[in-house]
Amino acid sequence: MSDWRRSAMAVPDMTAAAWLRVFTRGSVLAVRTYGALLILLLVRLIERPLCGQNRPVTPFITQAVCRAAFPVLGMRLRTRGTPMGHKGAIVANHSSWLDVFALNAVQRVYFV
Repeated sequence: MSDWRRSAMAVPDMTAAAWLRVFTRGSVLAVRTYGALLILLLVRLIERPLCGQNRPVTPFITQAVCRAAFPVLGMRLRTRGTPMGHKGAIVANHSSWLDVFALNAVQRVYFV
């Protein structure tokens, strides 16, 4: 019988440089995300009275922030297939918090 602990991948110890990289990238991502959230909320104050439930501007802000997250994290976003050309629902089984960034970066979606 195998033990899951023996088959687990060994994780190397984090060096000081690695922790500095985590702090730097995390800080840049947080400033971009929360800064854009502030901009999004300010634009929404104007957008809501003029357009009602329609959102002609704010989804583009969300998508831009999500696309900008991947270079900050040192990751490449790769997509396969074509986005839906019509209205519909996407059902996704989240495996991490990055899924939200990935789905929003590729297509403007709303999460429930």
